[in-house]
Amino acid sequence: MDNILRASERGVALTRQLLSFARRQAASPRVLNLQVELPRIAEMLRASLRGDIELALSVADNLWCIEVDLAEFEIALLNVAANARDAMPEGGRFEIDIRNAARDGDYVAIAMRDTGMGIPADLIANVFDPFFTTKEAGEGTGLGLSQVYGFAQQSGGFVVIDSQPGSGTTVTIHLLRSYKEFVAADQDASTAAAQQRRERILLVEDNAEVATVTAQMLAAMGFAVETADRGRKALDKLCADPGIDLLLTDVVMPEGMTGVDLAKQVRSRFLDLPVILMSGYNDVVARGSPGFPVLHKPIPYGELFRSICACLDGRRAARRQVVTGVTGPPPG
Repeated sequence: MDNILRASERGVALTRQLLSFARRQAASPRVLNLQVELPRIAEMLRASLRGDIELALSVADNLWCIEVDLAEFEIALLNVAANARDAMPEGGRFEIDIRNAARDGDYVAIAMRDTGMGIPADLIANVFDPFFTTKEAGEGTGLGLSQVYGFAQQSGGFVVIDSQPGSGTTVTIHLLRSYKEFVAADQDASTAAAQQRRERILLVEDNAEVATVTAQMLAAMGFAVETADRGRKALDKLCADPGIDLLLTDVVMPEGMTGVDLAKQVRSRFLDLPVILMSGYNDVVARGSPGFPVLHKPIPYGELFRSICACLDGRRAARRQVVTGVTGPPPG
C-alpha cells in the first residue's frame, strides 16, 4: 500500500508540474502573509534538506501579502530546495531572503541561495525547460524548475536565476503584491466544527474507488453520505428522499448526463439545494460552471470541508431570511 501511495503521489506531482509549466494548472489562490507562514515553511524545508545543510531564513519587516495557490507555492519552494540539496553533496548553506521589491510593479521577492557547485553558463538557459536535467537516469524528472517557472508565470510574477560555477546558485521568485486583507486560518475551529455536522450529502461519482475514498472523507467530517454512480440515479434518489442537504457530484460521467446537466436539473426542481461540482480536468475547473462552485480533484480534506460548510451555512442563512422576512440589510 505504501508503494501504491508513493506511485500515486508521484503521478499527481508530475501532472501538476507539467500543467504548471503550461500555465494550465487550476489555481486556488488565497492571501498569504509570509511572516505568519514562516515557521511552517521552515519546518517543511528542513524536512527536505539533509542534516549537513544549514537553513537560514530572513523576512523583512512590513512584508506585503501575496495571493497565490498555497500548494503550488509550497511545491515551488520544495523544488528549489531539492535542487539546492543535490548541488551540495558535501553539505553547505541554503538561504531564503524574503522582502518587498519594486520592479515594474510591487512584488514580494523570495530569493533562495545555495552554496553548491553552480550551473555552467552553457546550461543555465535551459534549466526551466521541461525534462531538462543534468542528473543520472532515475534520479530526477527534469520538471522541478519548470514547475517553479510555471507557478510564477501563472501567479502573475516571474522567476530569475543567477549562478556561477563554484559559487552557488540563486533562484528568485517575484510574486505580485496583494492588496486584499489577510485572514488567518483557524484550524482548531474547523476541527471542532467537523464534529458538529450532521447533514446528509448525496455523492455522485462513477469511479468506485474515488467514491469510496470520498465517502470516507465525508463520514470522517461528520456527514451522513448517500451515493449514486449516475446522474439519473441521483435524480431518482433526490425525488424519493427530500432530506438530502447537499449534492456533491463529479462533472464527467457516462450515459449522457454530466454533472453540470445534473446540477441544472437539480436547480430547477429543488430550488435551494446546494450543489458542488468536482473535476479532475483542469480546463473544466478553469472554466467553472455558472452558479456552481467547482473543486479540483484530488481535493484536500480541509478544502472539501470548508466548501461544503460554506454552501450549507449559506442555505441555512437564506432560509432564516425567508422565515423572518428579512431579505437585505436594515434601512439606514
